[in-house]
Amino acid sequence: MQPQNHKTRVRRILDQLSQFRCCGPSDDPDEQTSVVESYKYLVIHLKTLSRGLIPSELFEQVEAIPDDLEHIYAVYNAKARLDAILPDIEAALDDPTSPLGEPAPQYCFVSRTLIDNLSGVESSTFDTTKLIGYCMEINSSFYHGNVVASLLLMRTVLNHVPPIFGHSTFDQVAANASRSLRDNFSSLQSGLRKLADLYAHQPIRSREKYPTKNQVEPFRAQFELLLQEVMNHLK
Repeated sequence: MQPQNHKTRVRRILDQLSQFRCCGPSDDPDEQTSVVESYKYLVIHLKTLSRGLIPSELFEQVEAIPDDLEHIYAVYNAKARLDAILPDIEAALDDPTSPLGEPAPQYCFVSRTLIDNLSGVESSTFDTTKLIGYCMEINSSFYHGNVVASLLLMRTVLNHVPPIFGHSTFDQVAANASRSLRDNFSSLQSGLRKLADLYAHQPIRSREKYPTKNQVEPFRAQFELLLQEVMNHLK
């Protein structure tokens, strides 16, 4: 199914949720049952269809809305929580995206301005086409909550850029950087790379948890600093 069809269905559900009318706790039990089941149906479908269409932080709030509703008071609770974020969901659906599904600027991991600036750098020695593509894929993966993909793509960038600095490995880049840059680059080398390696090579265990975006966030500033230094070396 095409993303636009998903959006259309989600918008329809949002309209139904915003116009949903509850009954009172003293109303006929059959009417209460109908209200409970109808609201449960809408919440479950919203969760199913909105995955990947809205920012992962917002989707986590949608996921947290209970859908195991058994009585009218549970509907009141779920409705109060969902009504509070309905405008945010609608706004997220309205955010313009590129044909490649690029997230809106406020949801990017790598600054859109930084990527645009990198695209404008002309170099007779190095072609940044792949680097720019990696950054756009990082933004898309981060937006959709694909944490492992984000980490692996960031590790790919660490492997990709050393020749721009005159080295063959990022470990050499970090070791030969100025003092202020060395600490930041070393954090990418020892922190980001090892975290990406962990998820790339760790065998399955009896109990697993998928990593959260909080594990990627701490590397945002250092990763953008690296890209700025890449531009400085290309000019």
